[in-house]
Order: sequence, then structure tokens, then C-alpha cells
Amino acid sequence: MMRRFFLYAAFILTLSAAFSAEQTSLSADNADWTCVIGGEAVTRPVQTSYGFVVLTDGKMISACTENGTKLWEKPVPGRPDPFLTVISKDFLVTVSDKKTISLINPSGVVLWSKKLPYQVTESALPGKDARFFVKGKKNISCFGINGVCKWSIETPSLSSIPLVTLNDGTILAVLLNSENGKSSGIRISPFGTVLETISFAGIVSGAMTCDYGVLLAFSSGGFGLCAVNEKEKLTGTKWAVPSNDYALQSASPSKGTEFVPVSQSLSALLLSSSGKSVKVILFENRTGKIVNIFYADALDFLRLSAAKGALGGEGIFLSDDRTGRVYDTAGNIVWSAALPSASSRAGNWNFLSYTKNNVIVICSKSWVMNGFRTVQRLSGKKNVSSVQKKSGNPVRYENFYIIDTEQFNRYFSESFGEDILGKNRISVLQKGMYGPDEINFSSKLFSVCKAYSQFLSSASSGARTEEKSIFYRDTIGLQETVMQLSLLGTDEVPELIASLIQTEKNMQNLAFLMKAAGQCAYDPDGRMLRAIEKRLLTLPPRNTTVLVALSDAAYEICRFMGRPAFFSHCMEIQKSLLSNQYDNTVHEAVRKNLSKTAALNM
Repeated sequence: MMRRFFLYAAFILTLSAAFSAEQTSLSADNADWTCVIGGEAVTRPVQTSYGFVVLTDGKMISACTENGTKLWEKPVPGRPDPFLTVISKDFLVTVSDKKTISLINPSGVVLWSKKLPYQVTESALPGKDARFFVKGKKNISCFGINGVCKWSIETPSLSSIPLVTLNDGTILAVLLNSENGKSSGIRISPFGTVLETISFAGIVSGAMTCDYGVLLAFSSGGFGLCAVNEKEKLTGTKWAVPSNDYALQSASPSKGTEFVPVSQSLSALLLSSSGKSVKVILFENRTGKIVNIFYADALDFLRLSAAKGALGGEGIFLSDDRTGRVYDTAGNIVWSAALPSASSRAGNWNFLSYTKNNVIVICSKSWVMNGFRTVQRLSGKKNVSSVQKKSGNPVRYENFYIIDTEQFNRYFSESFGEDILGKNRISVLQKGMYGPDEINFSSKLFSVCKAYSQFLSSASSGARTEEKSIFYRDTIGLQETVMQLSLLGTDEVPELIASLIQTEKNMQNLAFLMKAAGQCAYDPDGRMLRAIEKRLLTLPPRNTTVLVALSDAAYEICRFMGRPAFFSHCMEIQKSLLSNQYDNTVHEAVRKNLSKTAALNM
């Protein structure tokens, strides 16, 4: 009883702060910046590392900094749908004409488009290794960043709850139909296998991924954490707040629920409350411990336009179509503003977003974005936000593979057999739809290539005997293995290819490693480009075959990764290859690659 009284007393104090807070009014006249875009926004701006991107009905996508500087504006294929996802390293996934997905690099270049046999119903879900997942009404598909559809499965009818990722990297999809007043879901591996069917405690009304699993809210009240048990590998409840808990009093979960990540360790559950206010329940993700409850007075839950963590994890931004506010985690209003009228001729806006650096971005229907700075991170103020903690090692799909490098120290065959290379596997990897076979493919390919990398590294100690190694007895098989590796379309591959390029001394092998780097092209941390740049310094000027392959690889990586890759490495690589020490064949290849780079208009 004492605890409940304290919470209600805190609530009254919070309301007092709300009434005394000073409020400003936002308009185009007092915007901190204004930016013209290529049409009317079809979805709210989406955060990137450099700022944000916005998709418009003018078939354009614009990339801007949080200061309103437009970095680029490029066309997108087809008629864009309101689905936009930022995946690994600022790559973008768009949906157009209901069924076509496209991958756009960080400089706005469309790398590929694929038409699906079903209509896409939500933004793509990023995976853990540059793959991503696409959802329809009765379908889920997985694509590698290279555009290969790894698998596609039919499912029972799916609900409007977005796909979410569990703590072990598997995918949770909530089904549309309920049974006995309870939702059910299916858990799917990253490789397309349905692992289990899950029955929930009620009708799921909201779901959100956190470091420890998936947070679930129910329309009848109550919320909790769903996670995969490490030992049994089955899904269970880690903690739950029941519907009759004091935290859910004076709330109407049947009108909807929304989770908001506040910091790495803290989230908020938003619910409708009486008197047109939003109830905010702050809790710890790992334990479910409720750390604060407050009310956002005079904000309409059913008309919320944005909800986002703010103040560097020390607060939360909430807005409907009339008011925007920043609260600290103690429930105090630290910034408040009346928004431009969404329906008036002067305001006339349709989407609002709040950035990680505390800027409100309002997209008007007149093709203009206005930015408003709110407040900076709090300093010296006490609040209830938990200290951000690391949850341990990040989940990697490589953990699903069985990698054995030792076997190749005692591999006495004259060549890599079909058990390693498979039958027509390059064709299979290019066509896709290999589903759970990817685990076997990747296990074999990573085993061979990591053993190859260890073999090359042993050269410095003089421990290797080239003539006895399978890697030199079957160079054709080795080449095919590395080429297969480059077709996996995941982010474990470029690091391994880079290490091979750095250590391989055989020029014939180095040529096909350069080709593999170009075929992979995805170089998220610049490892392959750095390896290529270093090897250029050690190559004989007359080794034309390797030098041309090197120039081609640099171009392919630059095309895929965009403008930053060109200016950080590619430009210097191609420039170096134009020096007089290299022959006309190399110069011609470089000029051709520079011409293709210019045509990209990055």
C-alpha cells in the first residue's frame, strides 16, 4: 500500500510539472532549417548513421543530415510503398508496386530489384549478418544483401504485428487467427525452418525486439519478455507483468499498446488512459522491474505521430498531431511545443520524426521538411534511467555453423570432393531458394577457407609444406570454394576474403581472390579494400593479370558500397594504377573502371 501511495504521489507531482512547463509554438517561420524534397513523403523519415532518409511519392529518396543538409536525392524504381528499412551500414530496402523490393546503397544507387509473387505488408526486418526478411499476408522470405532469395515459405495468415527477432537470432511471427482468446506464433530459423509453434497468454497487441528477447503486450492488459532458453532451445516467458498489476490501472490496453526503446536497458510501454492522456510505464528489459510510471497529459494515444527515446537514453519524446514533448525518465517535461496544425494550409503536414540528436523533422505535403531542435542531453539531473549495460556477445548466425579446420591438416585426397564442393553449387548459390541447406554449405565453405587462411598464416614460421597441402594439390577446387564463399551474401565473408588477400603469395591464387572480392563486393568495414590497397604496394608492376583483377575488384566494391568507399580507398587505388610503372593493359582497365564509376553519379 505504501508503494502504491508513493507512485500516486509521484504522479501528482509529475502533473504539476506538466502544468507549469513553458510551451513554445513551432512553425515554418521559426524552423532551425528547411529542406525541399522531391515529392510528398509516403512514410516518416528513417534514421541513418549520418542523419535520415525520406521516401516520397515523386519516386525519389532523399538523404539528409540532422542539420537539414541534403546529401543526395535519387530516383527509386516503381511507385514507392510506405515501407523503408535501413539495414547494415546504411543500406536501404524499399518496396514499390506492392511486390518489388530494391536494395539501395549508402549513396542512393539502386543495386538490384526483385519482384515477389506476393504483396509485401510491412518494412523489411534486418537480420544479423546483412540478410533481411520480407513479410506478406501468408509468406516470409529471406534475402542476402547480394539480392539472392535464400528461402521463401508459406505460413498461416499473419497478423499486422511486425516480425521480430528473438535473443538467439530466430524470427518470431505472430499469426492472425486466435484460439480461445489467445494469439499464437511461429518461430523460424534464419535459414527458413519453422522450429516451433507458440501459444501466448492472450491476444498480442504489440511486440518489440530487445537484447534479451521479444517484449510482448496484450490487448487484455499485461506484458512480458519472451525468450529462447539456451538449454532446451525452446521459447518461454522470462518475466511477466499481469493484467491486474497496479501499473496497468487507469489504462485501456484494448485501444492499443506501443513499446518504445528508451536506452539499451530501458523501454517504455505506452497505453491509452482516461482524459485523453498517454500512460507511460518505464521498465527494465532484463527483469521487467518497473522503474517509473507517469502520464503524458493532453496527448491522445490514438493520434500519436511519434514516440522515440530521447536525450541519449535519458528521456522519451512523444507527440500527437497537436503537441510534442520531451520527458525525462522521471516524468518531468523538459521541452514542450505546440505543433503546426496538420490540417491547416499553413501546417499541412503528414509525417513527423524525432532523431537521435533530438531534432523534430516535420514533412509537409508541400514537399518541404522543417527541422526543429529541442533539447540536448541532460547533464547533472537525476532521473531513473538505468545504467546502460552490454548484454554479452552479439548473436551471429555463424554460431549455427559447424566449422572444422583441423580436418584439412589430415586431408589426404588429391582434390576437394563433392562432399566439400557439392554438385553445381555455384549455380545453386546464384539461383537461391536453398533454405536450411545454407547451414551445410556455409559450414563446409568456412571450414575450408578458414583452414586455408591458417595455412597461409603459417608461412611466416616456415611450418607449411606447400607440395603436401590440399590447398596446392587442388588449386581448381580451392578456387571454386572461394567463389562459392563470395556468393553467400553475408557479412562474415568479406573479412575472410580480406585475410586471404593479405597473406596469399601465389600470384595465380591471388588473381582469383581479387575476383572473389569483386564478386562479393559487400565490404562493410572496408577490410577488403584495405587488403587490396596494401597488396598493390607489394605486387610486381608487370603482373598484369593480378593488377587488372585488382582494379576490377576495387570498382565492384566501390559500386556496391558507394561514395565513401571511393574516396577512402578506391580513388587512390585506381590513381596509383595509372602511374608509368604499369603497362597499357592496366591503364586501359583503370580508365574503363573510372568511367563506370563516374556513370554511377554517386
